[in-house]
Amino acid sequence: MAKQIRKLNVAMIGYGFMGRAHSNAFLQVGHFFDLPYELKLKAMCGRNRAALEAMAAAVGLGGGSNRLAFRGQKKRALQPSPV
Repeated sequence: MAKQIRKLNVAMIGYGFMGRAHSNAFLQVGHFFDLPYELKLKAMCGRNRAALEAMAAAVGLGGGSNRLAFRGQKKRALQPSPV
């Protein structure tokens, strides 16, 4: 029987040096480890809207049900999205 791979939504906080390092690790982990999950970047948050949008575009976080949050927003918490 084939092993079933479950989906796992991931949120990333920050887009600076460590955000770039962790997003690279997130994108490459499947090449090095046999994961029981299919990872999907669903949300990012940060302080600078332009920098956050640039990072989101660089890692392939498009529109749709994906979320971006900014520190200056009235609503700070990300709302869960249906899976």
